[in-house]
Amino acid sequence: MAEQETKRPRPRPRPATRVSLASALRVLLKRCSDYVSGEEWRVVGRLCLLNRDVNAVIREWIGQLLLADCSRGHEIRPVPVRFLSNENEQVAMVQLTRLWKFQYVTRVQIPLPPAKHALPPEVLCRQRQSEDVQRVLRGRQVDVYAAYDEATGWGVYAAQDIAAGEYIGEYTGELISANEMRHRHATLYDRSHSNYVFVLRELRVDASSAVRTNVDATPEGCFTRFMNHSCAPTTRMEGLRVDSYVPRIVFFAQRAVTKDEELTFAYGSASTDTERASSSTNEPHQRRPCGCGARHCRGVLPFDSEL
Repeated sequence: MAEQETKRPRPRPRPATRVSLASALRVLLKRCSDYVSGEEWRVVGRLCLLNRDVNAVIREWIGQLLLADCSRGHEIRPVPVRFLSNENEQVAMVQLTRLWKFQYVTRVQIPLPPAKHALPPEVLCRQRQSEDVQRVLRGRQVDVYAAYDEATGWGVYAAQDIAAGEYIGEYTGELISANEMRHRHATLYDRSHSNYVFVLRELRVDASSAVRTNVDATPEGCFTRFMNHSCAPTTRMEGLRVDSYVPRIVFFAQRAVTKDEELTFAYGSASTDTERASSSTNEPHQRRPCGCGARHCRGVLPFDSEL
């Protein structure tokens, strides 16, 4: 007698798991954020337009990412972000979003092929005997952080005690001509009252004229763009030719700096207003008050009439 076949009940189909786009995006960003770079950063930002939930996920991710390191991994040592006063969430997110849109670069963007500006081998060898150049080549060995205060804006601070002479960082951005700099001031910066143009002047040997190096960190740059002016600065600025005829604008600790002390530099010369490096914003014939609080504060920010 043939055995009667037993029919096994068909398994019930499991109900489909509905995963929202926001939930999937949260997992994706958590796992893959280290691989996001270049134009992909802007693409992620555009996802905020999809819906409210996605927007919340993106904003939360941006906040966590930048609070840990505003350089997004570009620096050897991270540059965390802090808020010094009790900003509400909306103010903090506005500032973090601006940081997000900012293009972080660790070197000046020179619009020339290396062969056009690289130092010849014999000069390069001689330059690398300099202690300051060696410190620049080693990179920053001290910890710093960027901080925002609603009353005073952005600043850069020591995250540890820093010895005199330590390398702090380089002023990076886009290398531009004097004509382009004046054009940007006339069409953009003088209207917005905000710019991050650093002008370095170096007198020729015969003092007949000066060589200018103009670095604009407005569209792109690094944490040094947030360093403020002080009439008694904690850092000194140097124009060093490390590997190129184009000098690198670098900062070293002027003296011993204590933890949580602000890292500042003098926007210009203490003696005249015509031989200075300036990254301040000024309208012609108008001087802006200086609020550095130094004992011997000059009262006004440096002004360059040639800008």
